[in-house]
Amino acid sequence: MRAYVECGPNEGWRKAVLASALGTALALSLSPWLEAVLAPASALFAASFQALACNKRVEVEVTREVIVKADKAVVTLRTSKGKVKDFPSAPPVSGEPAGEGEVTYVVDLEESPFVFWPGALVELDDGACSCKGFVELRSFASMWRLEALGLGEPVEVEGGFMAVPEVEGAREYRPGDEPRLIIWKTLYKPGGPKVKELKRVTEVIGLRKGIRTFSVDLGPWGENPCFAELGKSLVEYLRSLGLKEVKGKASVAVLGPGGRAEGDLYLLLNPVACIPSVEGLEALELVRERVLTEFLEAEKRLRGMGEVRAVPWSVPPRHTL
Repeated sequence: MRAYVECGPNEGWRKAVLASALGTALALSLSPWLEAVLAPASALFAASFQALACNKRVEVEVTREVIVKADKAVVTLRTSKGKVKDFPSAPPVSGEPAGEGEVTYVVDLEESPFVFWPGALVELDDGACSCKGFVELRSFASMWRLEALGLGEPVEVEGGFMAVPEVEGAREYRPGDEPRLIIWKTLYKPGGPKVKELKRVTEVIGLRKGIRTFSVDLGPWGENPCFAELGKSLVEYLRSLGLKEVKGKASVAVLGPGGRAEGDLYLLLNPVACIPSVEGLEALELVRERVLTEFLEAEKRLRGMGEVRAVPWSVPPRHTL
């Protein structure tokens, strides 16, 4: 997508202007008769001029490609100019999400079944100007697990060769039957020997009994486009399982902090997934802390009402880029 980054004088230019002003002030203090009394003013004028010259926006192209292979998400982030820094909601297991021009890294979806990317930070130098901007480039990849969300329970189904055999009954011996299946105490009984009849079964995770409906109330956070998309992805997954959306109480309630839907199981979405940790922006870190507090209070309230699963986490990992 195309985006703009805001520019201002870079650190090198500011230091040069400051050094020039201090040097001129020192020269005047030693030689007060010099006619260069306007030199400090000229330095300040140069600084003001450069600030005006850098008061601009630079257009950049930013793309993110997420390819899910087995239980891994391979992410490639590109920018047409400068350095780029990505903000996945889960820490990479290999590669670095920050670098010049293009970066590639891998996120483990087995450890983090839902990964969200709210955007990327782009930084570049344009002459004496330093440009920086956060690009709202939202993406997500999910490998929802029934058991991780509290929706599943073990069930036995008929399996194949690798399944654990279970004795289902007995039948008459047939030529070719494995000797280990013969019920030896029937060898000399009328009717001839019998063998164990096996049914191959395997244990899988299926939907818990009673989970058939869901309701959604994202609360005030539903107005946030990033959070709305996070909720939408979970809703689509529940529909793919065959759950029906209803109003009022349901077997599963999908909530954001402030949501009031009732259910037997609460899936509480964490808004912190939509707020990246950007170094140097203290105001943003304060917002993250406030939102996390709000989320944990909502989680505590719901735990007093029933079973709760925090999505994607209760306390987010504090990895830094």
